[in-house]
Amino acid sequence: MLRSFPSNPKPGQTYIHRYDVNYEEAFRHAGLIGYGVTGISEAIAKYSPSTIIKTIAGAIGAGAFAVTLAQQIFYNNKIDQGYIGVRGGATYKWVWNNDMIYDWIYIQGSSWREYY
Repeated sequence: MLRSFPSNPKPGQTYIHRYDVNYEEAFRHAGLIGYGVTGISEAIAKYSPSTIIKTIAGAIGAGAFAVTLAQQIFYNNKIDQGYIGVRGGATYKWVWNNDMIYDWIYIQGSSWREYY
């Protein structure tokens, strides 16, 4: 995800990180499906919640936002409710941070997601 941010941004520039996660593809890519595990529900039953959350977060991107969203997906039972994926985004802005350097800062409350 960090490579997807624009290079040489200008102060105040915004960037929307978009993601589209198909649970089955993410689990297959992480190696959770295969070798006798044939689907999403079997993977959830076999692996620990932290493994499932890490897999979803890895498919979304890097950072605390991805982990937080993955936890919400898992603990709100979005996978168990029959959804096969999630699509969404989050807005970041190139501004001074608390360490007085420019950095991409997540704009709180800017995330959106839809489950399919």
